[in-house]
Amino acid sequence: MKFTPEVGKEIIAALTAKLPDKKLRPCAVCNALSWQLLDAFITLTISDEPQLVQLGGNIMPNTVLVCRNCGNTHLLNLNALGLTHLLKPDPVTMDADPMLVRLPDVAATGEGGKD
Repeated sequence: MKFTPEVGKEIIAALTAKLPDKKLRPCAVCNALSWQLLDAFITLTISDEPQLVQLGGNIMPNTVLVCRNCGNTHLLNLNALGLTHLLKPDPVTMDADPMLVRLPDVAATGEGGKD
């Protein structure tokens, strides 16, 4: 799912619902109460071998809350916030991206790996 203003509102609502008095607290570094939710997702790759760069596999999906005053940055785990439905990709159509090339489905065509 793409990040939209509606998604941002949903993330803030899920976060504040988990806070004791249902509101954000001042920054622990500078004591300012000026937070910004970045309009993006951050994905951390989970691996038992930290020296390897891995494409695919297990991930930890997050969004980012940043203090506008000092830059103190918090990763908010979408799973912990109960927002796993945000992890579903948007359907892609050929009209949406003219550079997208779709390969035929091997199972549907029955032409898998024959030379």
